[in-house]
Amino acid sequence: MSQTSIRHRPHEDAIALVLGSLFVALGTAFYAKAHLLTGSTVGVALLLSYLTKTGFAPLFLLVNLPFFALAIVRLGWLFTLKTLAAVALVSLFSRLTPMWIEFGHLNAVYAAVIGGCLFGIGLLILFRHGMSLGGVSILAFYLQEGTAGARAICSWAPTWWSWRFPASCSAPNRWRCRSPASRSCA
Repeated sequence: MSQTSIRHRPHEDAIALVLGSLFVALGTAFYAKAHLLTGSTVGVALLLSYLTKTGFAPLFLLVNLPFFALAIVRLGWLFTLKTLAAVALVSLFSRLTPMWIEFGHLNAVYAAVIGGCLFGIGLLILFRHGMSLGGVSILAFYLQEGTAGARAICSWAPTWWSWRFPASCSAPNRWRCRSPASRSCA
């Protein structure tokens, strides 16, 4: 972290950890219901959950494990432990969210926009308090000494493009998808 970063009290970090994780878990629920993909390790875990029918939560933890070595070496134990807590909470909240909220109908474009906003806000909250969601976020946090917003944009930019290619379209046909809302491939 840079020398100009704001020091937060432990209770502020705890609140940010819970709120940021809830925002990301809710964004994940939007994306999962609409069968959309996103960037970073969240997207990899979502893709693997679609392909293997394994739950998102354990896959998200598993996909993030290799990135914790970089975090420990380059960003320190405090950052790594906060990030591990955020990853664990997003995994937990992602399992609990379907029990708290249910979607009857969800337009894919709406899910992409709202889910992307929830991801971005959640990640921004986490970044501002010296934590991330693992994967590319750790790398972005390490490489970018600028503002938290710039780190969020660097690591989550693919979110804004994911609405174009619904996961329900097979790989060879995905370029011919008519529209995100139609859910059908040509």
